Formats: sequence, structure tokens, C-alpha cells
Amino acid sequence: MEKIETWKALQFIATLLIIAMIINGAQDYRRENPAPAVFQIERPQTVVRSEPASRTPSASHPSEPSVYAPPRVVQKTPEELAAERAAYLARYLNNDFTRKPGMKIVAVAVATEDGKPNRVVTAALAKHLKADNVELLSSFFKPAFLADNLIADFFTESTGVFDRLSLNNSLDALLLARQTVEYLTNPSLENVITANMRLEVMTSSASPNGERQTWFFSANGAGFTQSDARALAEERLLKQISADTKMSLQRVLPAK
Repeated sequence: MEKIETWKALQFIATLLIIAMIINGAQDYRRENPAPAVFQIERPQTVVRSEPASRTPSASHPSEPSVYAPPRVVQKTPEELAAERAAYLARYLNNDFTRKPGMKIVAVAVATEDGKPNRVVTAALAKHLKADNVELLSSFFKPAFLADNLIADFFTESTGVFDRLSLNNSLDALLLARQTVEYLTNPSLENVITANMRLEVMTSSASPNGERQTWFFSANGAGFTQSDARALAEERLLKQISADTKMSLQRVLPAK
């Protein structure tokens, strides 16, 4: 019995040794022969783009305009252009006067600080520059001439305004003026308001490149309201115009 038991033990040990040898051999084989790498091939993606609809006119839409077509230029007829020109002149000018033989025509206009006619200063300038052979017209320009600030073009020496208004056809010269006023309040004197008034006067021939002269006047007035202060400043300004000895129309009037 002891021999049989010993033999079985030896068989069991031998079986374990064989199994161990098989496992070790398999591991050695795997280390020496690694499995090949597996690569995944990506399939190309299909990108779908939405294109804008064609702008080419088709048979089903023959009258559809192209967005790339240039704007159509509408040519005005000579009659339409003449009508526009007449409307432009009628807005700014009064031409319903008769030129007297031997008289030179001078248009007079004075703009207040808010673009309105100042008839008081206009009358003072016309009276001061009155001459025997000169007719000064204070009604030649309509109120729109001042309201639209066309007078500024003359003071900035813009020559285009002469041609736009065709002044050569009606006038010999211009006498224009514009006012500016600045108000100051003095709290230390019971809020008395001071009006600082400035008057710029210009004489010019009616031709674009003719002679021109410019003069400046300034005066102050005080009051408890802006209107009172302004009235006093203008009153002092009128006195300066009346006493002036420098303003003249002779240089801007034609010789004949």
C-alpha cells in the first residue's frame, strides 16, 4: 500500500510539473511573437454644402431683375431741368422789379442769429450807403434765402452760389450782413443778462470773382431779459453804423 501511495504522489507531482511547463512555454511564445497591430481605416465623410439659388433669369422667370444689375439712370428732359431751375430761383429771388435807366442795382439782406430778416439793420445800412445812382433793394431776396443759410456761402467766398442764383442777370452788387449774439448772466448783479452782439457786413460785386469788402461791428447791452439786453445792444450797433465813415459801395460797383 505504501508503494501505491508513493506512486500516486509522484504521478500528481509530475502532472503539476508538466502543466507548469506548458504554461511557461505559452507565455514565452506570446512574448516572442506579439499579436499584429490592428488599424482602423476611417472612411471619408461626405460634406454637403447648400449653394444659393442661381440669379440667372430662367424661362420661368424671364422678367426677374438681377441683383447685380447697375441702377438705372433716368435722364431728365430739358423741360424738366428748366422747370427745376425756375422753381429754385423762385424760392430765393424776387425779380419783379424794373431797372431804371442809369441806376445800379444793389440787393440788401441782413440775417439775424436765427436766420430771419432784420429789417431794422437792413434799413440802417441802406440809408447809410444810399447814393444818387444806386437803388438798394431790400426785397430782392426772399426769406428762404436767409432761412436756408445761403447767405453763408457769400461770406465763405463760395463762387458757386453766384452761378446758381444767376445774380449777374439782375444785380450790380450785393450788401449782405449777418448777426451773432452771445448771452451772459451775472449772478453777482441780480442775474443781469448781457448781450454781446456782433455784425459782419460784406459788399460784393455780383460776379463770382469780383471785388468784395468786409467790416465788423460789435456792441453790448444789458437787461433782466434776453430781449431787453439784445434790443439795447442792437440800438448801440445802429449808432455805430450811422457814424461809420469807412463802409462804401464804390469798389464793388461797375465803373459804367
